[in-house]
Amino acid sequence: METKEELKKEEEKKEEKKERRKPRFFSDFGDEIEGSYSLVLLGNGETLEGKILDSRKYFLKIQVKNDILYINKAHVVYVMPLHKKA
Repeated sequence: METKEELKKEEEKKEEKKERRKPRFFSDFGDEIEGSYSLVLLGNGETLEGKILDSRKYFLKIQVKNDILYINKAHVVYVMPLHKKA
């Protein structure tokens, strides 16, 4: 027969397992760069300068001049926010 302490420990273990099963959400800082005027360096050495309109799991939506570009994040080396004077 199990004691109250053993039952309590088992209950705690079950709760810990439930916590570990919950999905975890990680940020890629997309919310920090959205809406900013930025310089984006691509893997091929090309740079894009424009406003980041949206950031999704795999793509950046950037407005460069009058064009809208969708860039796969796998090709982005870095994004540098620029503080452009108005």
